[in-house]
Amino acid sequence: MSLDVELPYCYDLNLKPRPEIGKILVTGATGYIGGRLVRELMIRGYAIRVLVRSESPDFSILWPGVEIFVGDALNYETLCNAMKGVEIAFYLIHSLLLGRKNFEAVEFESANNFRKA
Repeated sequence: MSLDVELPYCYDLNLKPRPEIGKILVTGATGYIGGRLVRELMIRGYAIRVLVRSESPDFSILWPGVEIFVGDALNYETLCNAMKGVEIAFYLIHSLLLGRKNFEAVEFESANNFRKA
């Protein structure tokens, strides 16, 4: 089924979309929650930028019309560039794939970079 005919997950919410608020950044968009958030925002007509670690041709198919920004939350400068022109930003990043040894330090650094940016 295409995105054009599917109902959003939250179709029954009593709210009015406000795309005039400006660009929204979604980090962690390739994850379970982030991917669903991007879809909800797309259906409602918001301007969206997603932060991804690496490019993929699948992104333009998965998220038509969404701006793809390649970067890493561990790189503060890159994260600042991803935030330019953004009014709302969602932090949905996790570093679970790094294992227990590095998880806490990496999580702290990426969250701190996001907060500062």
